[in-house]
Amino acid sequence: MNSIFNGCEDDCCYEQSTGCKKSQWSNVTTSSIDIFVLSNVAIGTNNPLGNALYVKGNLFVGGNTFIGNTMIGDLSLIGNSVISGNLFVGGSINTGTLNANIIKGVSSNIQNIESRLILEGSLSDETTTLTTSNFVIKRAPYPFIINSSKLPVFFLNSLSSSSTVFDILKNGNSIYSTKPSISSTTTFNASTYSTPGTLIGGSNLVLLYDQLKISVDTVGTGTPNGAKFVIYCL
Repeated sequence: MNSIFNGCEDDCCYEQSTGCKKSQWSNVTTSSIDIFVLSNVAIGTNNPLGNALYVKGNLFVGGNTFIGNTMIGDLSLIGNSVISGNLFVGGSINTGTLNANIIKGVSSNIQNIESRLILEGSLSDETTTLTTSNFVIKRAPYPFIINSSKLPVFFLNSLSSSSTVFDILKNGNSIYSTKPSISSTTTFNASTYSTPGTLIGGSNLVLLYDQLKISVDTVGTGTPNGAKFVIYCL
């Protein structure tokens, strides 16, 4: 295996120009090569491949990586990656936290991303006993999916002595085959720990400005009150 040790104290440039005096490299073509760099590597305008770094095997970066436009397959990050341009990923990204203004899936799915967008509200005041007339209507402010991996959650301030059942109707039709409910012994007074509900088809696509009616379907015996809900927008 061929190896090049770069002994530069400061930045090193892979270009043949007078602006790079720390290290004068010419083009290197080999099937297997290790390059050890003490500081930064810059690929300049004289690069015959058009200012690009092509790595056929694995690229291991211990520190920070600053990238412009990049097209890659699988990307595994141990340190930090600051991307100033666009990142095109042909395979998968395995990372801890991904911060971006917009994340889009083109002809594919974006999975296992924790939702930070929610719709929430109250179905009543804090003390009045619920009735089946308690509901609220919301319009979807953006398209999203209600998914069985992160079901809507309902809450009560005070439990009933039998189950209180809830429903969500999209444009007049229930999204549930089994509606969520809160029993008389539910932990944290939350439907998650009682009957979280079953979505028809496992998921439901909500389009922009679709109407969502969140309601009390059945009131349990007693004086249940303080109904609230959270819908996770995936």
